[in-house]
Amino acid sequence: MTGAPPVAATAAATAAAAADSAAAVQCPVKPGEQCWFWRAVVEGTGGGLRDASALPSEPRAHAARINKNLWGPRWARLCPAKLVEVRGPHALIRELDREKLERLPASLLLLWYEGLLVLDRVSKAGGTDVPWLSENLRAILESERAKFKYGQLSACLYSQKYLMNVAATGPQFHGSDGKTFAHRRQLQATRGVPHEAEATEGWYKVTALAEYLPPWDAFTHPKCGVYQDFYMVEWGPPHDKEDYSKQERGCDTRMGATWEPDECLPEDLDALRATVKKRWADQQKDREGKEREQYEAERVEREARAREEHHKRKEVAREEDAKRAKQALKKYNPMDLQLIPDMALPQRRHGVHAVLNNTADGEIKKNWPKSADEFPEGHGACDPPGCCGPSCDCMEDWHLGGRSLQAGLPWVDTPQRTAASDAAVQAFAKLQEHVQRRGLVSGMHYLEATTDRYKRKDITKVAGAAGFARAVKTVLREAAQRIPLAALRSEQTSKREGWSILRMLADGFLGDDVHPEAGGPFMPLQLVAREPLDWLCVHRGTGEASLVEEKVPQVTEDTKTISLKLELTNMIPGKSDRMECNISLDEPEIVGGNIWSLTTKVVTRCQRLEDPVLKEVAIERLSCIFDFQSETGIETTFGRWLQSIWEVGVATRTCSVSQVLEIVPEPRTF
Repeated sequence: MTGAPPVAATAAATAAAAADSAAAVQCPVKPGEQCWFWRAVVEGTGGGLRDASALPSEPRAHAARINKNLWGPRWARLCPAKLVEVRGPHALIRELDREKLERLPASLLLLWYEGLLVLDRVSKAGGTDVPWLSENLRAILESERAKFKYGQLSACLYSQKYLMNVAATGPQFHGSDGKTFAHRRQLQATRGVPHEAEATEGWYKVTALAEYLPPWDAFTHPKCGVYQDFYMVEWGPPHDKEDYSKQERGCDTRMGATWEPDECLPEDLDALRATVKKRWADQQKDREGKEREQYEAERVEREARAREEHHKRKEVAREEDAKRAKQALKKYNPMDLQLIPDMALPQRRHGVHAVLNNTADGEIKKNWPKSADEFPEGHGACDPPGCCGPSCDCMEDWHLGGRSLQAGLPWVDTPQRTAASDAAVQAFAKLQEHVQRRGLVSGMHYLEATTDRYKRKDITKVAGAAGFARAVKTVLREAAQRIPLAALRSEQTSKREGWSILRMLADGFLGDDVHPEAGGPFMPLQLVAREPLDWLCVHRGTGEASLVEEKVPQVTEDTKTISLKLELTNMIPGKSDRMECNISLDEPEIVGGNIWSLTTKVVTRCQRLEDPVLKEVAIERLSCIFDFQSETGIETTFGRWLQSIWEVGVATRTCSVSQVLEIVPEPRTF
């Protein structure tokens, strides 16, 4: 078998004959799909387009790149984009986070998964030394890895689907029939192994293609550095005994062998290409299997350590809670009263020292403590003003306590304070659209709100805000049916500020009932599990979830979701709302298609709002999870997504019951 060396291949007579023919273009990406393309490595985010698969065009450029080591990640950087349109041999793309469209050869685009394989390889081959491997790209890579069970991308599966019968070559591969191919071409493996022939001038004998590197591995390999398929070529006599290890592409492990890019090997060797690719795929499958086993072993070890640490923290917390409970009982319950839990903070307790037989005003005044000895132990009056006297009536909350001022507290009734209080009351009384004077005849003298007479004029905006608030509640209820277990697990160690996941979702289950005396509706004070789960603890006051890892059920075909039922209590005794949700055991923490459909519902309603102020407030909060310019969702976690949706719901509910004013800054004068 004979093959052409690099220089001879690029200058073959067939290439000259086909110089005027257009390269066969294959665009692997479909319009609307995410993809990758190459730019030059420069400071900042700029840099022109670059073909990472192109070999140096002439010896001087080749020498310059060798001297400066401008190969692989030092020569080209990968950029994410979305394909807009294909026009003949060219494609229009929009780079992520940019508005401007760019035109480039369609064959230069990489499928999204192939670009991830490049990032994966670059990160493992010393990504800390690659300045363009930014935090944004690392975040993309980590989020994509997290979608797979073992956090692993499979180069084997991708190669078997896209590269077993396809060669990843350079920008101009010249076939023996005069055709020219750009970047990808179909292998002609059916042609068989070429016959033995004599080596003539410019041609060399090839014994075998010993090894294969896919383009993402070749890109980072110290002997390759170009984005093409590379093959370890074993040369025939008289070069089979040569030591090429010191040369640019020489092999360090075999005599008479060099690494050669696909572009430099004739298509007559396609049968050998297919054979060595198949062998590589089998070996890669074994390597990935061992990596999965190692990953699983490390995961089991990490979880064991985490469980042990969790048990230790839990034990320490239990001891501290018991210690604090003893101290609390000793410090705050000296009379050994029967304690009842606080409605909002269950960890606090209250006790009743004595109950009045009569709640008439005179009885309250009679039994009010009027000396330090009459207060329970450990408690006392505020000082100043000190204990009440026999004639004090400040404990009667239905009047201003004017008679208290005549009972010996002259430090309260000062001319300045009295004048300021009178001015404030008189100014408020003049707001007749809000209040009206009452009690002029009875002498009670109080101001009554005129809510029945005052009607808002922006009824349309109020109705729109109320409808939007109901839509957000519906979205929260739907999101509660697929709560990722990974999100609850992450919440235990997350530093995200704000309400817990379950507490935010609870707003979607609250009723709209108004109590005739207490008013409402009210926010939940406690989240009480109606059917507690032995592996999930929900804090009643905050809704924070903590997992007992050793008891978390495993995912099976029949068990992928677990039902969680909570009772939402409020300040009205006997009144509560029911919250029924589902925890998904295998749902990833990164939000997926089911969540984006909910996002679209909220965004669509948001864009229809007539109130410009509310619309601006909602868009500002949604911009963390949705790009309004490109009309696409921003990849994020379930907790962060929920935080944005919940904030929109709170803002919208506020606008439906109150007026939101647009603050216009006053003009500055100089």
